[in-house]
Formats: sequence, structure tokens, C-alpha cells
Amino acid sequence: NAATRPWARDLARSIVKDADWWLGQSDQAVYNLVPVGNPRALCPNFERGCPLHGGARYSFEATLEQPYRWRCRQGGESWFDGAVIKNPTSGEEVTIHDDGHGWLAPPGFPEAGRRYYFVAAYRYFLLGKLFASPYEPDGGSAYRGGTPVTQLALAYALTGDARYAHKAAVMLLRLADLYSTYDGAVEGPSQRQDGYIGQTSERFLVQNLILACDLIWDALESDTELAAFFAAQGSADFDADGRLSGADLTFHLQRDLLGYVYEYLHRLMPYLDGDFLMYEMTALAALAHALGNPALAAEALESDLGLRVLLNNSWFRDGKFIYDASGYNDGNARTPLLIAEWLHGFTAPPAYPEPLDLYHHPDYRMAMLFDFLRDHDCDGRVPQIGDTGGARTQNLRSRPPYGALEERALLRLPEQREEYRQRLLTAAGGDLEALRQGTTDWWLLFHAEEPLAGTAPPEVAPRPRLFEDGQVAILRAGASPGSRLHVPLTFSKGSYAHGHLDKLAINLIRYGYDFTADLGYPTTWTDLKCNGWEKHTASHALVMLDQQPQRGNAIGKLSYHAAEPALQAIEASCEDAYPQASLYRRSVALVCDEGGEPLYVADFFRVAGAAVRDYLFHSLGPPEALRVDLSDQAPWVAQPAGSLAGPGVPPASQPGYGFLGGVQRAFSAGDVTATWQVAGSGSQPDRYLLTRETFRQVTLDFTLTRTGRASGARERAVLVFAIDPRSPNYRRVVMLPVGSFPIGQAVPVRLVVDGEQAALTVAGQPSGTVDVVGQPGEQGSIGFLHYYNYGWEYRDLVITAPGRQPQAVDLTRPLDPAFWTRIDPTYEAAEGILRVADARPMTMTLRAPGRAGREVIRAQAEGHGVRGKSPHEGHLILRERLEDAAVPTVFETVLEPVEGEARVRAVSRLTLAPAAPTASGLRVETPGRVDYLLSSTDEVGREIQVDGHRISFEGRLGLVRFRAGRLRDLVLVGAGELVCDGRRLSQPGFAGEVIAVDPATQSVTVRSAADGQWLPGTILQLTSPGRSIPSLYTVLSAEAAGADAWRLTLNLPFLLARGVVAARDAVSFGSRTPIMKLRVNPGLFDGKLVAPWPTGRVSRLKTATEAAFEPRDPAALSDFPPGAEYAVYDAGVGDAAVVVPAASWSAPE
Repeated sequence: NAATRPWARDLARSIVKDADWWLGQSDQAVYNLVPVGNPRALCPNFERGCPLHGGARYSFEATLEQPYRWRCRQGGESWFDGAVIKNPTSGEEVTIHDDGHGWLAPPGFPEAGRRYYFVAAYRYFLLGKLFASPYEPDGGSAYRGGTPVTQLALAYALTGDARYAHKAAVMLLRLADLYSTYDGAVEGPSQRQDGYIGQTSERFLVQNLILACDLIWDALESDTELAAFFAAQGSADFDADGRLSGADLTFHLQRDLLGYVYEYLHRLMPYLDGDFLMYEMTALAALAHALGNPALAAEALESDLGLRVLLNNSWFRDGKFIYDASGYNDGNARTPLLIAEWLHGFTAPPAYPEPLDLYHHPDYRMAMLFDFLRDHDCDGRVPQIGDTGGARTQNLRSRPPYGALEERALLRLPEQREEYRQRLLTAAGGDLEALRQGTTDWWLLFHAEEPLAGTAPPEVAPRPRLFEDGQVAILRAGASPGSRLHVPLTFSKGSYAHGHLDKLAINLIRYGYDFTADLGYPTTWTDLKCNGWEKHTASHALVMLDQQPQRGNAIGKLSYHAAEPALQAIEASCEDAYPQASLYRRSVALVCDEGGEPLYVADFFRVAGAAVRDYLFHSLGPPEALRVDLSDQAPWVAQPAGSLAGPGVPPASQPGYGFLGGVQRAFSAGDVTATWQVAGSGSQPDRYLLTRETFRQVTLDFTLTRTGRASGARERAVLVFAIDPRSPNYRRVVMLPVGSFPIGQAVPVRLVVDGEQAALTVAGQPSGTVDVVGQPGEQGSIGFLHYYNYGWEYRDLVITAPGRQPQAVDLTRPLDPAFWTRIDPTYEAAEGILRVADARPMTMTLRAPGRAGREVIRAQAEGHGVRGKSPHEGHLILRERLEDAAVPTVFETVLEPVEGEARVRAVSRLTLAPAAPTASGLRVETPGRVDYLLSSTDEVGREIQVDGHRISFEGRLGLVRFRAGRLRDLVLVGAGELVCDGRRLSQPGFAGEVIAVDPATQSVTVRSAADGQWLPGTILQLTSPGRSIPSLYTVLSAEAAGADAWRLTLNLPFLLARGVVAARDAVSFGSRTPIMKLRVNPGLFDGKLVAPWPTGRVSRLKTATEAAFEPRDPAALSDFPPGAEYAVYDAGVGDAAVVVPAASWSAPE
């Protein structure tokens, strides 16, 4: 590939360039870089950062050229053994003494008594620099390329030049000398000493070691210079033949490096779990590949801790891992796919006589992982559930994702090749070869097939998705990433590691931002802010009861899920989160316009069982950007001191409401309108606007106005030419002198391009020089590049090519894709102005109809970041107090995140008859439309008289829409009917009993008198006595199976877990095999089915834990002797089957 394809040639050149830098270093210098001695530390201090300036991890930086010196990234001072620092309290000079075991901060420092590991952390920095990547940032070393040991090994694989293998071997062999002497790391996220280097990143580092060894094995035997060098260092003659040879060096690597790597992996696997176990397993699979060892492959794949077991016992069947953290679940879905690639084609007779193909092996469920990753994506973000994200910067991807995963799917999944071909061509704008330029990794150099041909098809908009087994829903609408709204709701199973107390929380993800401003991943794990605020219920968009957090490991239940053109909806409950709650249920509807674009989100949150009920919401932006209007103009009363936890509780000093300060209260029965002016993030990545036509000579004229509204000081505006839009890493650029532009004044600019040269004039004065990036040609597109911070307005844009009339670009309407080939989401044309802004004006509006006795509270609290150093954000709390805690109430709100002008004009509550405390309705007015939304927990018939219309509603959720005064849409969720002005929409329910189950075809036969023809696409719920929550499936097909019976093919397999029986007593048997999803979700298998594997009698479980599977029929225990395999299934004869239907009607245009 490197010989014939530009992207591969350039990638190979960059690898060789990196490797050449290391060829310039002597063997002795490289040898000496591998640090001797113990201990190590990820950073000088993981939780508190700098002794003077605080912070956390990533507070320091170091370089290779200044050994064992750390520079504070905030204050700029240097820290090292022997450094002299002034005590911030006394002013006296203090000398740092660190013999490798750290320096204890004396009295007078902010963190007196805390130890800082400057020497130990630099040891870790060196190991990271050579074999992975440093944990603390590199502060400007001369070498800034890829991981040296792998770049050298790859350079050898690409060129056959043994010098590269030699230098990689120097690094590896010196590490082999020392690896077994290392005793872990003393500072990091865990005090547990997992490996030899220490801390969690070792499992990634050793994969690089394994890869490098695998690539250079054949060069070791013949490298006499290498043998001579290590003989001079005193290396051992392992085979005792009187000389140090390549065979000795190979043995040294295999025993003293890879052997000890295996020791630590094998030792850890029995007591690691979660993502840690997955990473160790990946390293073990890589080791099996590199050594061709079938025993290691079997341990990684088939043992009680192997991948086969984990994909059944620690994953839900829709691809969600046991964690309640979307970011981790995304990463954990990718890890088994990496294992599949390491072992693809592995053969080792007799254990593995045929090449392994885990991608298609039925025991390894790889398809569910690919599907999960595709459907989990929210245009660049993932649902902000648990320890996920938190940064306030924009993360918006305008095209389908592209990366190693998609490339491997194209190659390894021939049955889906066309689908991935289309996705990759769309991501690449039709030219995948150009997209690969600068974006792919080394794997593709060796595996890419012939270039793909074809044009870029339109992107297929992602579908709304209910993850039926993991229990996360994502409502989504919008034709393009620039307008699409994603609304995740979690009622999930699994709250193990990295989870928050956030059941029934929602996110509103649009334009690359999370408008619910979830705090996401904690900055530190030991500070009060972690569990007291970032993970606490009080920081999430939900209802908190009695001012207390939810309990952990709560599991929700689905009520219904629907996806109709005008409305998508999800309703789930989680009374398990609050022991006192008799009702804790949320109904969320994403309402769309006629073109399928999102209009608003209607939220009905029902609660009962608590005296104090707080509806919580906050969004992006400082507290002063939040405006709260009360229609009855009730007065605000400021609390003079303290926090929402009490006047005597300082902000950020106690968990939960102790973090909410600046408290103001109003007792208001009026409507509430809360508006957050959301500025968006500052620093932006490269954003291009490029012409479709290419030029060698051209003149570009315009006037440019600096608005002064850039969100930061690093303003960047660049003119680009001779650029290929498909490969923007090759370009010529002229930087505009942004500092010379006065704010608010239009300045004329001209750029004259002549081949490789260009002349820029600003206000008639020459300015700027041409910079060349990569290897651009002499001809290409012309246009604009903005990054970091910017706020500009371009007018009077004219392009003149030689021999042609000047062409004035139309900026009165949206940018035309026929003229511009690349339009990144930062450019907007209207009214003759091209507006370019890093922070486009956005608003987040919450509207709630008034309610008597309500207390409205506004407050402020820290956002994402270190406690005491984080920007504050504005919070709104709608509080209701009830004398009778058993009485249900409903919080009704309409939520609208939008760029520009809000579309919702008014919201009011509807009166339903007969009234019920859990039945509610809203009238929502948008331009040209009036929507009537009706929501109930039952299917009792009710009537509404409003605006001269009579509406009859019997169901769970209804939408009636009038447009331009005419009835245009009806949507009904639930069995019943919806009638308005004589137009009727009705639908039956579906309920029955499972009378047959076929796991092989993923089908159940249900006895029901109801018509089942309409069931495909609906959600089937299976319940049985003793089952704690319903099991959920999407119906793929339905066919009649005799009188009053329907055979339903479902989307998920019925197998829940597999294992080996450990022991058996009179009432139960225990599992030798770990089942993490049962461990973290007690009761998950209660009422499910158990049978010998692979065949045998099926029995119903009474209860189940890993230690005790108790069948309802004790006689069934005879089927499960110690050492026998068992399987747990989800669907069984006798289960009750229910479908909550949904239907819609639209008037013809």
C-alpha cells in the first residue's frame, strides 16, 4: 500500500521519520533512558496537583531534555529534588528533598502533610514516553512523535532495515532487564499494585511491547552488534554456550519481559472485573498471538474469566456493558473487537486447527457490539450517563464516524460490506483514499484492500433506539447533525463502577452540546465533589425526593416506547430508586414538525410517597445567563448566606444541596419560564468553508468585521488555497492579522493567488506570508479556515478568476452546496453576511405551567472541573411540598434547546375530565401550530374541551395537532382511541401467554385472541411471577400460528448467561463462573429459566445469586451436578406477553 497510495506513503514516511530520530540516538543513550529504581507514580500528585496551585492530574509537564524536572502548568515554576520554593504562608525558602519516595509538603502549603512524587513520576514519564504515552503531558521534548518502540518496530516491518529493529530491541531488552524488579506505582487512581510498572495504563503499555516484539523477532537472531552491546552491559548467556547470541536475547525477551507480563496478567484476572479485566484480556490475546501459544488463547477466550463468558455474563444482549456510564460502555464495546482482531486467523493445532474468526463465531456476539456503537452515537457525543464526558466544549461530527473500527468492519464483515462501504464513502465525501490521509493508523497500511469506488450517498439519519436489555432509550429527530436533537433517558440495569445516582435522568444533546450540562467524569475521585456533587442526584436533570439522593443499583421498568413521525416517546418508572416512593415515573415526548425536525420535548414526571419533591434542571452558561420569569411576578427573596442545604452550610461543603449557593426563592402559582443564554464553548477544531471549483490563479475580495464576540483570546482566521477539501492536511495558508482589526469596523481584504504564491492586503497594506502545510499541489479550492476562537462577519465576497467576470457570492441565503464543496458547522449566510462564530447564540428554555403552592428556587453551583476552580452554572428547582406524601403530583415542563429564536410561544395546562392526579395535558403553541398533549398512567376515557374543540382520549399518550387552524395530526400511544372533531384514531392492545419458545430462531409463540399482524416494530414485554422487571424485545416479524396464536420473531437472543456449577445442596446450586450482571443487579434472574447446557430440561428459577441458583421445583437440582454446564434463559412457556401499541394519522396535504 505504501508504494501506490498517497495516504499509505505519507503514513509510512511519518513512521520512518519518527524512527529515524531514534536512530540518531546512541544505543547507550537509549539504554540509559529506561529508568532504574522504585517506585513510580503516574504524576506528582493525582488528586491535588501542584503543591502551590492545586488542581489534580495533568497539572505538570516534563521533557526528556530536562530530566526529573516538572513544570507547573499554572504557575510555571519548576519542581525537582533540590529545587528551592518559597513557603506561601511564611515566605521562607524551602528546599525540595525527594529521594524517590516523595516530598512531604510542610505546614504553610495548601496541602500540608501531602506527599508529592517528583522523582517517581518522572520515572513513569520516561516509561510512558518510550513505550506508550506519558500520563502527565510532555512539555516540549525534541521528540514529539508516536510511541518510539512501536514506531521503530513498524519502520522495520515497512522497510526491512534492521537498524530499526536493533534500536527497538535496545529499548525492549533493557526493559526486560528491569521489568521484574519494578514494584508498581505509589500514586495514581488506585493504591492497588496491579502490575510491575503499576496502575491501570500498564495494560495498554504492554500491548505495545507485545506488538514491537512480534514485529522484530526475526531480526534478533542475526544482530551481532546488538548481542555485543548487551554483552558489554553484562547480560546473561542463557543457553550457556559461552557467548551472548541472538538466541539469548530472544529468550530474555520471552522470559523476562513477556513472561513477566503474562505472570501479572494471569495473576490479576481472577480478581479484576469490569473494564480492567477487558484490558488485561486484550493484552493476553495479543500475547497469545505474538507467541503462537494456544494455552494463552484458550485462557483469553474460553476460561471462566474469558471473553466468551464475559460477553454473555457481563454484557447485556443489546451491547451495553454492566457499567452505568455511557463513555465506558462505548469503550468496552470496542475492546472485544480489538481482541477479535488480535486473534483473527490464529491457528495452533490441535487446539485451534482452523483459523479463528471471532467476528462470526456465535459464542462471541460481535454483531451486537457493532450495532451498539452505531446506535449509541449522538453525532459525536454519547448519552451523558454516569462518568461520561462533562466538558462544556462542542463535540459535533458532521458526517458518519470514521476510524479503525469502521475500516475493520469493512474488511472483516463481508455480509455487511455494502453497508459499511456506503457509510465510509459518506464519511469521506466520496473519496475514502483522501479521508484516510492523516487519519488512519498503522493497521490499515498492512490490511487495506483495493480503493473503494463510488459516489458519496446521502447520510442515513440515525434511528431512535431503545436498548431493550440494558434499558437506555435515545429519542432522536432531525435530518442532519446540525439540527438533530438526541434525548437519552436512563432506567438502566447495571450501576456498578462509574455510575451516578441518576435513574430517569435525561440529556438534551444538540449542536454538539449537552444542554442538561451533566457533570460527567469526576475531576478527582477522593474530593467531596466527586460523590457529593458530580455523582449525586442533585446535579442531574430529574426529580429528587425529600432532599435525599437516590439509592444505588436501582433498576427501572419500561411502561412504553413509541416512534411515530410527529412524536417519539418513552415512559419508564424507577420506584426502586427511592424506598419511600409509591410512584416515580417519567414520560418524555420528542415532538417534531412536518419535516421531521425537532420542535420541543414534553416532560411529565410523576411522583408520590415523598413530602418534598424537587424538579431539578440546569444548563450551560454562568448563573447570570439564567433568566427566570414568573407570570404572577411573585417576588424573589435571596437567602443571605449558606447554601440550599441551609443558611449555615457554606457552598461546596456538604454533599448534594450543600453545593447549591446563591439561593433565591419565590412562592409562585404562576407559569415559569426559565431561559439559559448558552454561549457554547470557546476553542474549536479546524472549521473549513471551501469552494467546489479549483483554481491556480484567483483573486478573493471581501470586507471583514471583527465582532468582538469571540469566546476566548486565541482568535484565528486563515485564508486557504491550493487545498484538496478531501485532504485538508495538504494546504497553503495565509494567516489574517486578527490583532490589527478594530472591533465593529469593516476592513477591506484582498488575496491574490498565483500558483504557489499569494499576496494579502489588509486595508490596502501588504500583510502576511504564505505557509505550506503538507505537500499541496499548485491548484485547489480556495476558502476559509477558522479554529480556536473567532467571531467575524464577511461581506461583499467576490471571487475573480483570470479571463472571467468577477463573481459575487450570494450571502443572502444559506450557503449553496453546489458552490461550496465543504461547509463545516460554523458558517452561516443570511442578509448578505457570512457569519463565522465559535460560539453561536443558543438558548435552553424550560416552560412549566403554574401550580398553587409551588416554590421556585434559583441557585448556582460548580460545573465540570476541580472544586473551587470550576465555573458556576445556573440551576432551577421547582419544589412542591405535600402534607399527605401519598398524594401523586405531576411536574409538566416543555424543554427547548435551540439556536436562534425559540419556536415555542406558549404553554398551558389542559383540564381533563374526569380528573385524576396522574392524568395531565399540555397545550403547546408554536408558529402556525397548536399541539394538545395528553398523558395518563391508565387507559381510562377522558374528555377535554379546549379552543372550541372536543377531544376524547383513552390511552397512555396522545397528540392532537392543528396547523393553520386545521386538524393535521393524531398520535395515540396505548390501547384505546383518540377522537377530535369527529376524526377518530383507535387501536387494540395485544396481550397473551407464551405457549412455545424456540431459542434457535429467537421466536416465541403467544396465545392471544388479538390481531398480531401490526406487531413488527413494537416492543414486546414478557413478565412472569417472581420476575422483578419485564423483559423487553422488539418484534421483527409476526405470523399466524393457528387459531388465536402468533409466532413472533424477536431481536435478541434468549440466552442470558452460561456457566459451570461449583457446588450443589438441597435447595440450590452455585456458579463457578462469574456473572457480573447478576452480581450488580440482585434479582435479575429471579423468575427466569435455567437448563443444562447445551440441552436439557428447562426449569423456572425462584431466586438466583452467583452463590445460589434456587429452582422453584427442587427436583430440578438433579440436572445440575458439580462441574456441569448450565444456561439461563429469558423467555419461557407461561410468560405473560404484552405490547403497548402506537399509531398515528395525518391529514393529506
